[in-house]
Parts: sequence; structure tokens; C-alpha cells
Amino acid sequence: MSKLYCQVAFLFIAILSNDSMASTDPLFEVENQRWKPQPDEVYLQEVSEKITTDKPVESIAAIHGKCYAILAGKICSLEGNRLQEIPDSPEKVTKLETHLGALWAYGPVGVYRLKDKKWEEIKEGNFVDLCMHLGNLYAATASTVYRLEGEKLVDIEPERGYLSSDKTVVMADGTQILANPVRIGPVQRIGSYSGTLYVLRPGELVLFDGRIVNEYPIDWGMLPSPNTRDMLPMGSRLFISTDKGVAVVRGAAVTSLTGKEGLPYEDTTCLAEGFDDDLWIGTTTGAIRMLKDDWHYFGPYHWLPGNGVTDIAVDGKTVYIATKQGIGI
Repeated sequence: MSKLYCQVAFLFIAILSNDSMASTDPLFEVENQRWKPQPDEVYLQEVSEKITTDKPVESIAAIHGKCYAILAGKICSLEGNRLQEIPDSPEKVTKLETHLGALWAYGPVGVYRLKDKKWEEIKEGNFVDLCMHLGNLYAATASTVYRLEGEKLVDIEPERGYLSSDKTVVMADGTQILANPVRIGPVQRIGSYSGTLYVLRPGELVLFDGRIVNEYPIDWGMLPSPNTRDMLPMGSRLFISTDKGVAVVRGAAVTSLTGKEGLPYEDTTCLAEGFDDDLWIGTTTGAIRMLKDDWHYFGPYHWLPGNGVTDIAVDGKTVYIATKQGIGI
């Protein structure tokens, strides 16, 4: 029996010795390791929750783990599985957004900010959009664009008015002879893209560089439809939703995402940036998540409480989708 133990011990020592030699012998070294270990990550299973409302949810926003929505012109917070009206909140607003770590509301009555659990009015007016540009908050009515300076919104129009990008009106000394004043509107959406403020007019895109309103920033391509609805800058691309697909602006070129390119539904309504370099697209029938090489479609009545996506908000890895019949989470 002791002889057998000796043989087993010798064999074990020999195996260890060979392993040690293999790890130090140049013959067994790998110069270019062509494989890499695959991390065992948790798969994020998509789980849905539907909250039904008797009136359309007009807009939605989420911040600090809290969801807010506009129902019949009134601001509500999501408490459990129902929307509860927030007392002393501004009425007749149409849109909610989150900027500078705060919740903002705006519409035909003005711009408001929720600060220290109290709503404060920033400016009266019929506002159509907000955006962040070069670290500053910008707000727009249909005809005017403002920048937040301190606690006030200041008109960004130069003292001598906007200049035109039309070279035929430029004089030798650099001044311009204009038959009509240059207007930045009518403004539908505003957004910061490639360090420049872009303005979406109904059916067309213009940009403002601080002095000049360039009404022809696109050299190649065209929007898939003049019926534009929303605009979202996202990295090197600027997305514009229309009723015939999504326009993608890269520099001075425009391409389109339609059914031919894999878009599940073309009648798009709104856009939102996701949490994993993904784009969320609202449509008149369901919502779409665009990934790098894939599309996910979230249909009504299965994932959502109904048709007509009006707004989308993302907070962490939770996506809130507002529809005409309620909220899909």
C-alpha cells in the first residue's frame, strides 16, 4: 500500500513540475492572444408596466427616480400606479423637461422651474422648446430664442439684428443690405449640435452661429417629409422625426431611416436618447428602440396602454413612454 502511495505522490509531483515548466518554457508562451474572455454579465430583461389614464398624457419627464407627467394641462407625479396632481403647480403647460438638475415646464403661459419643491416663473410667453447649448439653457418661442443668464431669459438676437448667409447681400465692407429683416423663426424645435445652435422650422432646418442665420446648412440630401415633429442631437448625429421616417443629419448631409432601412414604423412623433447609446422613437402606433445593429418594437396594448406616443423620458435604465391612453414603463 505504501508503494502505491509513493507512486501517486510521484505522479502528482511530476504533473506539477510539467505545469511549472510549461509556464516558463518559451515553447509554450503565447505571443499574440487572439481571444478575450467574455464577461458573464446579467442580461437585462425587458419588463413592462402599463398605467391607464382617461385622458391623453401630453408630456412626461423623469428626474432623481421620480416621474412627472402632464394630464389635461396639469402637472402630476407618478405615485405607485396612478398619477397624482401636484398642488400649486403651473397650469396650461404642455411640455416637461429636465435641465440643470431641475424639472422645467413650459407652454403657452410661460417657462417655469421646480426649485426647492416650489415652482417659480422664469418668463411669460408662448414657449415651444428648451435645450442646453454650450453649458447654457436656451428657450424658444415661435419667433424668439432666449438664453438663461442668471435668473432671466435674454433674447439672443444681436443688437443690429440677425445676418443672412446669402453672400449676394454682403457689401465690400462686410455689411449687408437686406430687403427684409432676417428672422430665426418660425421655431418648432431648438438643439445644440456640433457646437452650433440648430433651429428646426416646420419642414426645414437652419442654424445660428451667433451672428448669421444659415438657412441652407444642408449640402446633400433632404428631409423625408416636410411634416417635422421633433429634433434630437445625439453625438455625431442630429435626428429629426417626421411622418415618413426619421432624418439623420451628419455634418452637412441628410439621410433617412425608413422601412427600407429597417424602421418598424415610419409615422414618428418624438425622440429620446436612451441609456446605452440607443435611440427611442415614439410613433403613432407603438415605440421603437434603435440599437447599433437591431430594432426593438414595443407595440400598443402589449407593451403600452394604447396608441399615439406623445413623449418619452429616460431615467437610469427605466424608460417612460407617454401615450394618449396612459403611460408604459
